[in-house]
Amino acid sequence: MAPGTRDVPLIFLDVDGPLIPFKARLSDRAGGGPSDSGAESGNPLLDRLDPEDGRRLLALGGQLVWATTWMSEANEVVAPRLRLPELPVVVWPDEDEDLNGGLHWKTVFLTRWAAGRAFVWLDDEVTDVDRRWVLAHHPGQALLHRVDPYVGLSEADFSEVRQWLEARPCLVDLLEQARRCTGGRRCSSVSLPPGPFRWRSSSWWASPCAPRVACPPTWEPRCCACTHRTACGYRFLKVPR
Repeated sequence: MAPGTRDVPLIFLDVDGPLIPFKARLSDRAGGGPSDSGAESGNPLLDRLDPEDGRRLLALGGQLVWATTWMSEANEVVAPRLRLPELPVVVWPDEDEDLNGGLHWKTVFLTRWAAGRAFVWLDDEVTDVDRRWVLAHHPGQALLHRVDPYVGLSEADFSEVRQWLEARPCLVDLLEQARRCTGGRRCSSVSLPPGPFRWRSSSWWASPCAPRVACPPTWEPRCCACTHRTACGYRFLKVPR
């Protein structure tokens, strides 16, 4: 592993749904020219691949990894049409684990594959069940982002992932501050702020705070005084795991 590689978040990619939507894309987002034709390859659905998705995925700056039932075929068939280099591939185990409670069959294996590294998982089947499991079992940061399978990856999806990745350095610093100010204790209760949150990572909620706007007192956790506003404009609140 190259020096510093573990500091780069993994970005797990599903193919069917996020990259090949169930519904045909608009013509101005469709795949390449005649040489790239999905019909010529025997799979007309490949015409729904958008080469711009490849460019935007590379621009995220994470380590892209195929996390799809296409496995090695993703490098052979999908990557060239997205103008992506050959990527690492998650090789699924032959036997499925005995899962309960609606947990996705990929969740446990991907979390183990990440081995503590921060990761983004782009898939059309992730649910809150998977997010809760990763929250409880993964020591690093993780964003499990559901993509609408009838639309495929959209600018809104990329925007959310970019925001999460850009805020990560602040969160890393914040977690160290929190460990110092709480003595490593976990919060047992918390008063969560009203309104929407941008994302959740590990055991922290993050919400952007507008400049010169004071956050209401009810945003303070009841159990510890470790709420911080970071230089990048995000406010982090400890929540129970």
